Amino acid sequence: MDLLHEGGSAGDVPVPEAARAVEFALRAARPGATWVILGWQANPRRDLLDALDKKHLLIVDGLSDLDTVTDREKDWGGAPYAFGTIPNFGGRTTIGAKTHLWTERFTVWRDRPGSALVGTAYMPEAAERDPAALELFSELAWRREAVDRKEWFEGYADLRYGGRDADARAAFAALRETAYRITSRDGRPHDSVFASRPSLSAASGTHYATHTPAFDPADFDKAFGALLGVREPLRRSDAYRYDLTDLGRQALANRSWQLLPQLKAAYARKDLPAFRALSALWLKLMRLSEDMAGSHRAFLLGPWIEDAKRLASSPAEAQQLERTARVLVTTWAERPTADGGRLVNYANRDWQGLIGDFHLPQWQAYLEELEDALAADRAPKSFDWYAVEEPWTREREAYPLRPPNDPYRTARRVHDVLARAPYQGALTVTAEPAVFPPGGSALVTAAFRNVNGLRATGRVDFALGFASGGVEAEPEGPVSLASVPAAGRGSASWRVKAPGTPLTRPLEPVPYELSTAYGPQGEARVTTVQEGSLYVAGPLAGGWRTYTNNGAVFGQLEDRYAVDGAGQDLWKATTEFGALYRQGALRDGGGITVRVDAQEVTGAWARAGIAVRNSLDTPGSRGFLNLAVTPANGVVLSYDTTATARWTPTSASPASGHRCCCGSRGRAGRSRGPARRTAGRRGGRSRRCRWLGRRRSRTRGCS
Repeated sequence: MDLLHEGGSAGDVPVPEAARAVEFALRAARPGATWVILGWQANPRRDLLDALDKKHLLIVDGLSDLDTVTDREKDWGGAPYAFGTIPNFGGRTTIGAKTHLWTERFTVWRDRPGSALVGTAYMPEAAERDPAALELFSELAWRREAVDRKEWFEGYADLRYGGRDADARAAFAALRETAYRITSRDGRPHDSVFASRPSLSAASGTHYATHTPAFDPADFDKAFGALLGVREPLRRSDAYRYDLTDLGRQALANRSWQLLPQLKAAYARKDLPAFRALSALWLKLMRLSEDMAGSHRAFLLGPWIEDAKRLASSPAEAQQLERTARVLVTTWAERPTADGGRLVNYANRDWQGLIGDFHLPQWQAYLEELEDALAADRAPKSFDWYAVEEPWTREREAYPLRPPNDPYRTARRVHDVLARAPYQGALTVTAEPAVFPPGGSALVTAAFRNVNGLRATGRVDFALGFASGGVEAEPEGPVSLASVPAAGRGSASWRVKAPGTPLTRPLEPVPYELSTAYGPQGEARVTTVQEGSLYVAGPLAGGWRTYTNNGAVFGQLEDRYAVDGAGQDLWKATTEFGALYRQGALRDGGGITVRVDAQEVTGAWARAGIAVRNSLDTPGSRGFLNLAVTPANGVVLSYDTTATARWTPTSASPASGHRCCCGSRGRAGRSRGPARRTAGRRGGRSRRCRWLGRRRSRTRGCS
C-alpha cells in the first residue's frame, strides 16, 4: 500500500499526518497488521516513514541490486525491509540478472551492525521466466554464508539436466559472466529490438526498458554453442528443451541490437545495396526467431490466449478476455496510453505467433518503404502504428497450443545461420591525443570486435580516408588481419597529421571514413563504412581544467570555447557530461553569464551552458546545479534538491535567446563578467563551473 508511488507529489497534503491516519485506519480494521510498502525510486518518503510505528512496517525493496543503492538503514531510518529485486518489467522474455550483486550484498547487508534486513522479496512483473535467476535468489535467505557463484552455477547445471556434463557446465559458466552479471543501470536485462515499433532509432523493444545491451552478446554466444554440445541422454528433459529454446531466442534477439545501427547508418549514407542486404538479414532473423520460439510451449502465443479464454463464463466474455490478452502483449492499452504514455510493447514477448503475425509484418512494411524511398530519392511515408496494431488485438485467429518445431534441430539451424551471417563486426575509433593542434598529429587506432561468438572471421582489411585536403595518414603496422577469433578483437593504427591551416573556431572537425572488409571464415565478405571526425583544437589557456565521462573533447580560440561530447543523460542519478572549468571559479555570492552561440540538435533534451558542483573530481558529489538551453525544451534549471547527487528538474521556459543559458549536447559561446572576475579566487566554499555535452551531443563555442 503506497501513498506516493514512485515518489509522487503530495501537493498541499501533509504527508506525516496522512500516513498516521492510514496507519490508524489499518490498525482499526486489521489489528496487528503489517503495512507493506514497495521500495521503488523515491518511495517511500522519509517523512512518511518517520511518522509511523516502524515495528509494524515492512518495505519490500525493488532496488537492492542497483549500484546507486548502498544503505537502506540510512535511507529508511531503520525501518524493516526485505532485500529485493524486480527482475523484469511486463514479463518480457529476457535472460539475466545482477546475481553478482545479490551474492555480494545479501549477507553483508544482513550481518552488518544495526541491519534492518529481515527477508527477501523477488517481485517479477510476470512469472515463468529465467528459472536460474529465480532459483539463485530464492536460496539467499537459506544460506548462512555468501553464495559462491562459480560453485553454484556448476551445481545448478548438474541438477537442472540430471547429471554432470562438461558442456552444460561450460554453458552456465558463460551465462554466469554474461547474462547473470548484467551491467545495466536499472538492473534489468535487455529485450529484443525485433519487438519494437519499427524505427531506425529504436533503442529497445519498448520505451521503459534498458537501452543498451546489458551483457556482451558475443560472449553469450559461447553459452548457446556449449549448450548444443550437451550429451544426448540429458537433452531429453523439458528443462533442457526450455533452456535451448530460450538461449537460441536470445542469441537471435542480440543480433537486433547489432544490426539496427548498421541499418540506420546505411540509410543515412544512402547506400541502397547495403541497406537491402541488411534489411534482408533482419527479416530472415525475425523469421528464424519465430521458428525458435515455436520450439517450446513456454514461448507460444496460443496458450496465453487460451488460458485467458478459459476463465470466461460466456462466449462474449471469452472474446473480451482474448482481446485483453492480445492488448497486454502489444499496445498495452488504448491509443492515449500506447502512444502518449509510450507503453506500447511494454510487455513484449519473443513468442511464436506474436513475432510472425504482429511484429514481422510491421518491420517488413517499414523496411520496404525505406528501401523504396532510397531508390526513388524521396522522403519515406510515415506510419500510424497504432492503427496497424489495434485491429490485430480484435482478431480471433487460433495459434498452436503445442510447439510445432523440434528444439534441438531448430537451435542447430539457428547456430549455423548465425555462425555464417555477415555484418557481425563492431568498430571503435580512438585518437591519442584526443585532439591535436594545427600541424600536429595523433595516433588513430581502429579496434575491431568480432561480435560473432560462434565463428572466427576470415581476412579483415581496413582503409582510412579523409575528405579534407592536406590530411596525411600513414599506417603504423599492418592494416589487414588474417583472422579474428570468435568474440575476439584485432586492430590497426595510423599516424594522422593535420594541416597547418590556422583555426577559425575552437574545435575544427576533420571528417574521416573508415571502411572494413570482413566476414565469417569461409563466407563472402562485406564492406562496412564508419564515418566520424577527429578534432583539431586550439589549446586551452592556463588555469582551465577539463572533466569528461562521456568522451568529450575541448578547444579554445581567444574568448570562445567548445566542448564536443556524448553520453546518456543528465537526469536523476545519471550524470554523463563533458566540462571545461576553473577550480573555485564560483564562490558564494559570485555569478556567471554564458552566451550559447550554437547548439547542435542531437536530441530534444541536449544541454549547453553552465553547471556547478561541490567536487568535480568525485563521481556522485553533491551540490549539483545545471542551467541549460535545449534544442526543443527551452531553458531548464536542474539541481540536487535533496543532497543525494540526483538531478531534480525544477523549471523550464521558452528560449527567447541564448544568453545566460546552460546545458549539454550543444555548442555554446562566450562568458561574461562575473565568470572572469571570480575565476581563480580563493576563500569561501568554492564550486566548479563548467560547460556540458550529453546524449551524443555537441557543445561548442562555450566560455
